[in-house]
Amino acid sequence: MFEAKGILLEEIEAMDTMQDATGAGRGYGVAGGVASAIASCIKTYYPGTEVRIEHAEGLADCRKVLTLAKAGRMNGCLIEGMACPGGCIAGAGTNIAIKQAAKEVARFQESAEKKVPDEMETL
Repeated sequence: MFEAKGILLEEIEAMDTMQDATGAGRGYGVAGGVASAIASCIKTYYPGTEVRIEHAEGLADCRKVLTLAKAGRMNGCLIEGMACPGGCIAGAGTNIAIKQAAKEVARFQESAEKKVPDEMETL
């Protein structure tokens, strides 16, 4: 599409940098990213608190985990389910390899000035 419109991506410069998201929030699109962000916040705000996480990737895995939860076998777990295996980074609009996308997201997370939001921002 870009090529058809004569848009040369290598010649486009960003107008500003994105520095308003925390590292925790930047990882949402990767499978396990939402639950990981919540766990990071809990560990920061309430050190020593146990966080049990189960994440599912793909609809079959989501169904399995939800069935186990309904049967009472996931009590106390934070459950995250992503329809696309690998998370949103592996969704229908993906145009790069999933592993490469995950690396780019991890790099973006690490570059965040703040790792988790301030405690007051969560209220």
